[in-house]
Amino acid sequence: MDSFYQNIKDGQSYLEANATAKRDFLKNPNISNAKKSPYYWSAFVYYGAIETNEKANYTFIILGIVFAITLIWLLIRFRNEKLARNPQKGKI
Repeated sequence: MDSFYQNIKDGQSYLEANATAKRDFLKNPNISNAKKSPYYWSAFVYYGAIETNEKANYTFIILGIVFAITLIWLLIRFRNEKLARNPQKGKI
């Protein structure tokens, strides 16, 4: 797991970091061959988006802001057009 998180820190995607960590584990000469069985490393599987979360989060945030601004602009425009057609409605 340390290798996995270090690979992410080094800029690899989650999927690449997981695969690299597994390969590094298997190539490590300090680990006995008995411990290199898939029993010890195959349970670490990455489930999730292939791209990094930061990019996905910023995309949704930007789209949400654009949508909200557009909605507010349309509501103000609709209200102003309605008042322009019937000026008596806007007076108290």
